[in-house]
Amino acid sequence: MLRRTLSTILLLALVGCGTQTSMVQVWSDELHEAGPDDRILIIGMTPDERSQRMFEDAMVREFKSRGYDAVASAPIVAQHEVVDEVALRAVIQEGGYDLVLATRLISVDEEQQYVAGSSYVYPSYYGGFYSYYATSYNVVHTPGYLREYKVVRLETNVYASGEENLVWSGVSETFDPSSANDAVQSMSKTVVSELRIGGIVH
Repeated sequence: MLRRTLSTILLLALVGCGTQTSMVQVWSDELHEAGPDDRILIIGMTPDERSQRMFEDAMVREFKSRGYDAVASAPIVAQHEVVDEVALRAVIQEGGYDLVLATRLISVDEEQQYVAGSSYVYPSYYGGFYSYYATSYNVVHTPGYLREYKVVRLETNVYASGEENLVWSGVSETFDPSSANDAVQSMSKTVVSELRIGGIVH
């Protein structure tokens, strides 16, 4: 019974460890050349001010932890304001931003995953070689089960502010985050890494 209980706990721990974000769709402009000191404006496209600040702050921290100059848009553009094109152009130009990163929520889906049962083999006797050879191994089975989880999908676009051209676009999926903050932390790390791989930032 003890071995069965420990095996089940281990299985649950392995299945549930860490929030994972993966990119399920990525497009990159191969002609884009990243500048050595690009300044990046981060925009979380949501009507909820708290969510916007949470996302932008997480993304800014991730960029800055890797040596990039990134700025959140929330302190610059008040959430309640309806920003027209002229006003937004002025914010970008006056701030000297080279890149604009904008992210929006696509969906939060409830899904199910079947975790198959497993077998764990352990020796039934720990005596001498001949006793060991003569005995068989015991097998402990853990039953399969359905596990419910969330998948958070976000779309991120990066524009070169000078030409206003789209230079990178990606859709991320974050698997079963424990909280909204957990989701944006995981997503930020993945997106910034992908931007480096794609040559959008140095």
